[in-house]
Amino acid sequence: MDYTDAYLFFCLIFFFFGGIFVAIGVFLLRRDGKQKRCRCLLRGKVADFKRVSCGGGYRGGKMYTWKPRFSYTYNDKEYNAETSYSTVFKRFKAGDEADIYIDEAHPEVFWIPSEARVKKRLGLAFLAAGVAIWLLLALLALGPRLLTLERIPEPPSWE
Repeated sequence: MDYTDAYLFFCLIFFFFGGIFVAIGVFLLRRDGKQKRCRCLLRGKVADFKRVSCGGGYRGGKMYTWKPRFSYTYNDKEYNAETSYSTVFKRFKAGDEADIYIDEAHPEVFWIPSEARVKKRLGLAFLAAGVAIWLLLALLALGPRLLTLERIPEPPSWE
């Protein structure tokens, strides 16, 4: 493998990883199906938290995340449902109230606007990282050519 092949291989790897970052960013930025269906705004209350084990942690210890469970009333019926996300930090406390949007056809399905904000921030971060990788790739690919360009000669004078 000579220098040109190694350089091409390096550029292809950068292009591939940039594409992965852009794809993850687009996936996170697209509207979730729940956001399209859930249009009815209610006030929900954090009832409790479900502890979710997410494998081994540092030095064999367990790592846990927390899923808040919300209780809310719709059409005189009490619902208790947990969110679709879990976090390492408890962003809510038991008893906290939050705006939630429910699907009127299936009231047990809901989403929280703060959940969408987290996904949007992550999506923008991944998208920006992917575009930055592609720009770096373009700079690396065009950089040597830009540095070795000869000066354009002056046009001849017609004197």
